[in-house]
Amino acid sequence: KWNREMKDIEELNKIQEKILDNAKKYVKPGGIIIYSTCTIGNRENLDRINKFLGENREFQLIGFEDLICSKENMESSKEGYIELFPHIHRTDGFFIAKIQKNYS
Repeated sequence: KWNREMKDIEELNKIQEKILDNAKKYVKPGGIIIYSTCTIGNRENLDRINKFLGENREFQLIGFEDLICSKENMESSKEGYIELFPHIHRTDGFFIAKIQKNYS
């Protein structure tokens, strides 16, 4: 059962874009932004990150597989993000991305 309408999701997406745009102002070279949502929708997750990276070339996703339990199959952690799905991971839906500001 859904508790949100499409317009609510669009509004959340705009808010998340503003949060990322604001956060980037406070990250020094080599610094990290952890972007996280409690949803499994691409629009708010990987699409949002790809748009941010496309507009902000001084940032990149960096892997964090060393922080993931080896029992979990989360190959995407090598790419800089993970997705948790209720039917696979027995948890709420979740997305986490690790974004680093380049040194140069």
